[in-house]
Amino acid sequence: MRIPFCLNPETIGHRAVSGPHIRFRKFVAKEVIAMPGAGAEVIEAAFTASAGLVGAMAVALMRRCFEMTLRFAKSDTRNGTEPIISKQSVADLLIKMKMRCEAGRALTWKACSSLGRVPEAAETTHLAKIFCSENAVQCVIEGINAVGVQAYQAKFQYGVLLNDAVCLPIFDGGNKWNPASADVFPRTRYEPEHRLPAAIKAAGYDIKDVKAVIMGHLHLDHAGGLEHFLNTDVPIYVHEEEFKHACWGAGTKAEEGSYLPDYLPLDGSLNWQTFNDSQLDLCTGITLHLCPGHTPGLCIMQVNLPQDGTFIWTTDQFHVRENYEKNHAQGWLLRDHKSWMDSTNFIRRLQRLYSATIIFGHDLEVGTALIQQKPFYQ
Repeated sequence: MRIPFCLNPETIGHRAVSGPHIRFRKFVAKEVIAMPGAGAEVIEAAFTASAGLVGAMAVALMRRCFEMTLRFAKSDTRNGTEPIISKQSVADLLIKMKMRCEAGRALTWKACSSLGRVPEAAETTHLAKIFCSENAVQCVIEGINAVGVQAYQAKFQYGVLLNDAVCLPIFDGGNKWNPASADVFPRTRYEPEHRLPAAIKAAGYDIKDVKAVIMGHLHLDHAGGLEHFLNTDVPIYVHEEEFKHACWGAGTKAEEGSYLPDYLPLDGSLNWQTFNDSQLDLCTGITLHLCPGHTPGLCIMQVNLPQDGTFIWTTDQFHVRENYEKNHAQGWLLRDHKSWMDSTNFIRRLQRLYSATIIFGHDLEVGTALIQQKPFYQ
C-alpha cells in the first residue's frame, strides 16, 4: 500500500501540530483495519475517543487564560487606587471564566473516565468536546475584555490562545451540532437501522420508491435526511413561508440552532415545490393545513383512510401529547404564541370534526402504541 503525503498546511494556531493530508492508494486486504462496511464504526470510535481529548485541551486553555487574567486583574490598577479585580465588571468576567473552566473540567473527567465502561460514554465525550471547545473561545474573549486593549499586545499571549481556541470547535469534523442544538435534540441512540434508507426498507420499500416528500417544517431534526433526495428530481413540498424563513434563519445564522444550510441548497439539486395556500389538497385523501406558531410556515398533514379513518400528523406544533392536551407551548422554541394558540384551536376543531387520531411530532409513546396496535393502517 502506498501512502503519499501532501504538503502540511500552514495554520494560524497549534503551530507545533503536524496535520498533513494523507491519501491511501493500492490497498492490500491484509493491511486494512476494518472489513468493508465496518469502516464508519471504526472512524466513529476514533473520533469518540479524541473528542474527550479535545475537551481536555479546551479545559487546559481555559485554565491558562483564567490564570493570566486573574494575575493581571490582581496587579493592574489602571492608574486607579486599587486593582481592577475589585471592580464588579472585571470580577464578573473572571467568575464566568472560572465557571466555564470548572464545568468543562468536570464534564471532561466524566467523559474520559466513562470510556469503555458505560453505554452512554460516547454521548458524554461528544458533549464534553462541544461544551468545552465552544466555551474555550468565549473564555479567551472574556479574558481579552477584562484586560482591555493591552491584551492585543503580543507579550500577553491572548492572541496565541485565541488562535488555538478557535480551532477546537472544528476539530474532528466540527461542532455541527452546537450546544443549543445538543440541548434541544439530544441523540440518545442512533444506529444504522435508524437511517432513512434503512427505516424505509424495514417497512418493505426502497428509498427509490419515494415519489414525493412532504415537509411539515424545516428544522434540522426533521429535514436532515433530505440529502438522500439530492439530484433525484423527487419533489419536496413545503410551505412558502417556511422555506423563506428557513433560508433566512440559516443564511443569517439568526436561527443557527434550528436550521442548517447543509440541507437547504438553492442550486437546483433539490426539487423544492413551495405553496402559499392555507390549505392544500395535495392528492386524494391527503390535505396540508398551514398552522404557524412553532415556525412561521409549519403545516400539519391530514390523511383520510377509508377503513381506519382520519389521522393528523401535527409535526412539531405539538412535540408530545401534553402540549396538545394541556395547552403547553414549547417555550423558547415557539416563534409566535398567538399563532400557536390559533393553530391549536384549529386542530382541536379538525379533530372533533373527523374524530381523528392525532400523531405528535416527538411522542414515542403515542407512536409505539399505534405501531403495536396494528401492523398497518388502510
